[in-house]
Amino acid sequence: MIYLIVVGINIFFNKVRGKWTIISLFLVASLVYLSGLPDPTTTADYLAYQGEYQNKLLGYTSRFEWLYQRITDATIHYNFDYSQVRLLLISIFFLVMFVGVYRLTKNAKYYWLIFSLGLFFIETIQLRSFGMISFVILGISFLRRRGMLNYAVSTFFIFLGTGLHSSGYLFFLVPLVCFLVKKWEIKTFVSALLLNSAVGTALIFSSTTGVSVILSNLLNSISSNSESADNIATLYATGFSLFTILLLMVFVVPLIYLVYLLKNNEFLLEDKTVTIVLSFISVTMIGIPLLVLSNQYDRVLREGMMGMIILMSIINEKVSINNKKNICFVSLYFIFIFVFIGGIQNSFVFQNILHYVHLV
Repeated sequence: MIYLIVVGINIFFNKVRGKWTIISLFLVASLVYLSGLPDPTTTADYLAYQGEYQNKLLGYTSRFEWLYQRITDATIHYNFDYSQVRLLLISIFFLVMFVGVYRLTKNAKYYWLIFSLGLFFIETIQLRSFGMISFVILGISFLRRRGMLNYAVSTFFIFLGTGLHSSGYLFFLVPLVCFLVKKWEIKTFVSALLLNSAVGTALIFSSTTGVSVILSNLLNSISSNSESADNIATLYATGFSLFTILLLMVFVVPLIYLVYLLKNNEFLLEDKTVTIVLSFISVTMIGIPLLVLSNQYDRVLREGMMGMIILMSIINEKVSINNKKNICFVSLYFIFIFVFIGGIQNSFVFQNILHYVHLV
């Protein structure tokens, strides 16, 4: 019931002009409380993380990244159990993301409302991945001003993100793209989308053994997750995947819609924050070919959707967008979420939704 109440309050205040930062904080605090008290039977990674923590208590070496290990070392020193560790980490990560989002858009209430309606149920399943993207969002917020110090601070926070999940290394490209692209043009952005889509399409129809071996070796060299490389062989063995195509479509279509909105409001491209967010989204486009290689990279597309929500928040902040256009974006977003949870009522994510909605 708490979830329904706070979401209802935020829907109301999104209709009222003003920042209403306190309302956003109230929603975030509620999300922290809810995700800090998950159902272990429906939160897919909960038992795995709990088991890893118990093994660490027994002195076994952890397979997780360095920053996560340092944090859990400290919590073990203070005799935390895993449920306390999860609540602590969730609180930190939500706070980090809140600061990052607020630095990028003063219309944070819109971001947190849309995030709470879908991505919240998926992203908070795996702590490390959620923590990583939180630090990345905070990091890119420092790129609003040019200067070596800002780039250094941005890179530092992204580096902290890699200490939670190795996929964060991808986002070192964001400061580089921001440095190279002073202002995005619609044609340039669309070209980047078409390029990644073309590469993804080529990979779908590629079935030669040589290609799969090369890609497997490449993924093994840049990722600590050997399963990702192993999945390439499975992909080429199974061939065309309809579900993969659906995932790509529900990512690309809302992105095209946002390009349409920017085309009608091209003055927004002069905004430095819009440049940063577009740079972030352009990097997540790499998730299109990566998803073809392994479905474990669907998180990159979800992170791209976070960027789209931030961009839509900025558009609503700078331009008077009518309700039909907002409804259109939110509808595409719900389709995105529906596909990403598999559209199956007995899936772990769907059961998670039921747990959070009914949690008092």
